[in-house]
Amino acid sequence: MNGNNRNEDQASGRVQKSPGGMTTPGSNAGFKGLRPRMEYSIGSAPAKTGAAAGCNSGDRKRGQWDWLVLGAIALAGLLGLVVTVAMVSRNAGHRTAAGKSRIEQTETFNPGDPNEWKGPLPVQIAKSFTKATTNVERLKLVRNPELTAPLMEDFFLNGPGARERILGIARLEPASNDKFFFQRFQVRLEDGTNRLLCVVLTDDGGKVDFECYARHGSVTWKDLLEGVAPAAGEVRVFVSRGSYYAYVFQDEPTWSSFMASTPDWEVPLYFYARRDSKVDKELKKLTAGGQMRATLAIRSVEGSFRQKQFEITAVLAGGWVR
Repeated sequence: MNGNNRNEDQASGRVQKSPGGMTTPGSNAGFKGLRPRMEYSIGSAPAKTGAAAGCNSGDRKRGQWDWLVLGAIALAGLLGLVVTVAMVSRNAGHRTAAGKSRIEQTETFNPGDPNEWKGPLPVQIAKSFTKATTNVERLKLVRNPELTAPLMEDFFLNGPGARERILGIARLEPASNDKFFFQRFQVRLEDGTNRLLCVVLTDDGGKVDFECYARHGSVTWKDLLEGVAPAAGEVRVFVSRGSYYAYVFQDEPTWSSFMASTPDWEVPLYFYARRDSKVDKELKKLTAGGQMRATLAIRSVEGSFRQKQFEITAVLAGGWVR
């Protein structure tokens, strides 16, 4: 979308260098409390000379190097510990910041300042809508309640909503189209299917787009596929590029092929747009990355409904919110 994608914060990657440094061999800096072991003569004993003196000198040098090596190892370990603690603290801070950012995007989803959001958050609206038991409750939560009321009554009294049982909701990435910014939720149903619920940012706060939720079409698929309705001013489908050319749409230089599907009808549908037309270009751009949701206008051409083939006459929206 476009309204479907996508839509999914990275840490800065800086490493703060800890203060301190390594002591170079032959230096006592950083070890002021430590002195190399020294040999002293007592009384009138003669000073050691020759091999004995050389031996003692070697012992003193080895002692100094031993202390320096041990000190360097200890200092390196201390520096490693400091750097590790700093990294852990930094990552924890980034995780907290990233988590806050995601919450602001998905729960308040205001494209401006999230602190200016008014009214219930989208997740609260979505929960209220899915838990509502009457249309009176639902109408308070939807866009265009006057226009939606008859659609909602038919959907929940005589349509799929009368049979469906909701198990829960899962928050998806926020999305947008050229008109709206909205938070998406997947509504899980008892039969294993799901519905897309979008809470749209409006001047009155967040509102559910019911037509998206119901996958509303201007006519039923049954009427379209039986030829009762020769055209539909609005259908909500998944669409992708196709390669099927036959019957009325067999001339590939004239037509671009698309595949369409809907959870409301089990069989695949074959859609076509006149090659290089505005519709063709819009759909090719929309489906460049693969299958996408779209709201389209379609019509049967010379009885093409019998082969489940339809011409696309308009792209109403990339996605199901319009």
